[in-house]
Amino acid sequence: MRAWHRVNCPDNEQLEIESESVAFIVCRYLNLDTSEFSFHHIAKYSLGRERNALGDFLDIIIIQKTALYFIDTLDGIRAARRLEYVTDEYFLFTNRKTALRLFRQGYLIYLIYPGEGELLTLNKKDLEQYDGPFAVPRDDWFGNTIINSA
Repeated sequence: MRAWHRVNCPDNEQLEIESESVAFIVCRYLNLDTSEFSFHHIAKYSLGRERNALGDFLDIIIIQKTALYFIDTLDGIRAARRLEYVTDEYFLFTNRKTALRLFRQGYLIYLIYPGEGELLTLNKKDLEQYDGPFAVPRDDWFGNTIINSA
């Protein structure tokens, strides 16, 4: 994860803090304790910055969206394995909030029915009531459009 870097950010210290923050959140989600390394690494790059300035310095939204992207990706891979879902066209994810956000942004969202396949939904109500995995075209998910979207 540490290799991921946000485009168009000239401050290397900011990138280090943001990428380590993302790594910490994702590792905590996976029940991996990286706090000893992560806190030291973040402190090293934030040294000399006042707390208020540090808040202005970091892009918390980017950190949260990027961590959620990784978590959704991991959950999607787990769901695909569990359902024995194999496709080159779509990527699975399980987070309903992500599905609703992407739907509002105009992405094609599919409902996945094990053993039956994908059903394109054009209705927000369907997304709110559905309790299974969702899918988007692989190019949309892995083309970095998900991370960079508002």
